[in-house]
Amino acid sequence: MRKILLAILLLYCSLSTVFSQKKMTLDNAISDFAVELISSLSNPKFSEIKSIAVVSFETASQELMEYFFNQMGEKVRKGGGDIFERSKVDPLLKELNFSLTRYISKERAQELGNFVSADTVIYGSVSSLTRNNTGNEFLMTVTGTITETGQIVFTNNYYLQMDSRLAALLGISRNESRLWTIGISAGSSFSRPLVIGTVHGTIAPFRYSFLELGVDAGFLSRKPDESYYTICPFAHYAFFWPFDKGGLYFGAGVGYVFGALTYQDEREPDAIRIIVADGVIGVNVMNFLDISYTLRTTFSNVTNKFSAGYTYRFK
Repeated sequence: MRKILLAILLLYCSLSTVFSQKKMTLDNAISDFAVELISSLSNPKFSEIKSIAVVSFETASQELMEYFFNQMGEKVRKGGGDIFERSKVDPLLKELNFSLTRYISKERAQELGNFVSADTVIYGSVSSLTRNNTGNEFLMTVTGTITETGQIVFTNNYYLQMDSRLAALLGISRNESRLWTIGISAGSSFSRPLVIGTVHGTIAPFRYSFLELGVDAGFLSRKPDESYYTICPFAHYAFFWPFDKGGLYFGAGVGYVFGALTYQDEREPDAIRIIVADGVIGVNVMNFLDISYTLRTTFSNVTNKFSAGYTYRFK
């Protein structure tokens, strides 16, 4: 029993660490570091610190490096720090044949700080937490170090939230605010029709909304003495609220139901031809599972459709 409790405690601590990692946007992370660095430098023991230089940012993306350098310089300057201009730092570092996108150690940071005559140097890195940089989990580490002593003034890790800016800087083609999909699903009205199969797809020319086009095929009735089938092409327009790997949506639309209701006695089949109005709400989970509820009405009666199925989401 003691071993089981210990294992549960260790699992809880591990999960707590994972879920407590707060994600930040790239801009907020840069701003947070600049504020904390300037606050730390206000300590009297750093009273002789006059100048700050950004000397390295390890990344495979030249665009991300440039953005980091420019934004960090701007945030430090706004916070009251005396930041070295890029136009002064770059030529000096190029004299050393130094790549601004390479890994840098604290000792190397001190050397570069001395070379450019900066009292404090800022250096950092960004790395993907998923294989082949295909995910949206990125860790940014930034450090500020005193050039003369090598003392670290402030350092922090930031778990970056994937937004459109970071995706563009990393060259990742994705836009979570648009939902482009194609898929199939199965469901039921729990009445007539008892079984509903759906083929559907979404088109999202605008952010945070999409047009859904699809076809429902309904079969079976709960009554044993009748046969039932319907086909219903439909079009819905919905608003989309994205979250990590999915999103919520709600909207409305119209459809046209046609089919037949046949009886096992001698009664003539009833043809079904009717226009319907739909209200729909649903969720896309992990970019492949779609779960939805549709309220369908002819304005004289109301039916429901609960549905779940697979969708392929285009990036």
